[in-house]
Amino acid sequence: GESTKYFTPDMRFTIANMTAEFGGLNGIFQADGRIESWLAERPENKDDAKYYRADPDANYVDRHQIDLSKIGPQVAKPFSPDNVYPVDEVVDMQIQGAFIGACTTTEEELVLSALVLEEMLKAGLTPGVQTDKRLVVPGDLPMVERLQESGLMDVYRQSGFRIGPPGCSMCLGIASEKAGQDEVWLTSQNRNYRNRMGAGSLAWLAAGATVAASAMDLKVADPRPWIDRVDQDRYNAILGRRSDATFPEVRVTKPEPIAPPVAAVAVSESEQLQGAVLESRIQKFGDHIDTDAIIPGEFCHLTDLEELGAHCFHYTAPGFMERVQAGQAIIVAGEGWGSGSSREQAVWALKGAGVQAVIAPSFAFIHKRNLVNEALPHLVLKNPDFYAAVEDGASIQVDLGTGRVVVGERTFQAEDLSQMIQNLQESGGIVAAYHTFGAELFDRLTT
Repeated sequence: GESTKYFTPDMRFTIANMTAEFGGLNGIFQADGRIESWLAERPENKDDAKYYRADPDANYVDRHQIDLSKIGPQVAKPFSPDNVYPVDEVVDMQIQGAFIGACTTTEEELVLSALVLEEMLKAGLTPGVQTDKRLVVPGDLPMVERLQESGLMDVYRQSGFRIGPPGCSMCLGIASEKAGQDEVWLTSQNRNYRNRMGAGSLAWLAAGATVAASAMDLKVADPRPWIDRVDQDRYNAILGRRSDATFPEVRVTKPEPIAPPVAAVAVSESEQLQGAVLESRIQKFGDHIDTDAIIPGEFCHLTDLEELGAHCFHYTAPGFMERVQAGQAIIVAGEGWGSGSSREQAVWALKGAGVQAVIAPSFAFIHKRNLVNEALPHLVLKNPDFYAAVEDGASIQVDLGTGRVVVGERTFQAEDLSQMIQNLQESGGIVAAYHTFGAELFDRLTT
């Protein structure tokens, strides 16, 4: 759309990052002169960078129009990033903590948040409650340096914020940086699933400026009156931007034709999945089970599969691994299994616990890709009669080769797996397949 050309690189980064929340693999903005100028300022910039854009007659599966003029500050209530409401509906709601940080809180958002706090200080407002419940964590050291040089780090301190070192902290509830049981935190992080900021925590998502405006009295506030007071020239100067900057036009050239792909090398029958049949009992889950539920962030530093498995569903389904080992090794779940982050640890934890397969009507795309890459069988089965028929603890038989699923006296048919997925499962996953086939990996796995 026409409006996107005014989006800064920081805005584009955030939206592209959050594409995972929509179940997408990639979020892409067409490169333009604004991006070319931004890249040119970076010392590692490559002058021979190539920019791609869609053909004018490109086909799309769907289009969605968003009227930006009607969007104001919003908050996302627990426990989903898309559980969104206008901030006006929750103004003055009491909160126990305020966090500005995480990987989707960009430098411009950190700067704007500090300038909002500065305007509040100028107006005579001070932290109403002396507490350790305000925290800011810049994304990297260059951001820290810019905030220090501009004096904005002191603004955060004067507003009652502790300054954390760059890295993951409250967003994952790791180490000592955790929200307490039943504590409501307003946070500029990207996800607000159950226990995300610590056991029993309640994360409400908002833009950094909204968190800043709410931090003094620890009550939700609309940031717009304070943003209106911010000196835009100073804001741009701190970020190294010129309000009168012009951007070069990207010259369009027609690319050279691409040579046709090398013919695929067929995988022999001995290398293909030979209809492995699994027999187990069911552990049944509902819709939209996210990766934070599968493996909480505080355990993602573990690398041993069995250790990860021991913490699988640590908060949401305690005793999960014990039930798997007692014979309930096939998961039957609802829509959107594996939503949330792209972490491989969610699949590793399932494997470490001993899960044999996951059956669901739909999977979050990135998590499904991880299931494929780690060779943990998954089946897409959309028949609602199947989910009405299955019960937790019931016996089930799954033929991975044909996709037939048998529960009791009834047989159901899952969607066919692609030959590549079957071959990856037979090979033991993407890493094992690479060790076997090397550079010919995808040619050998495609028939």
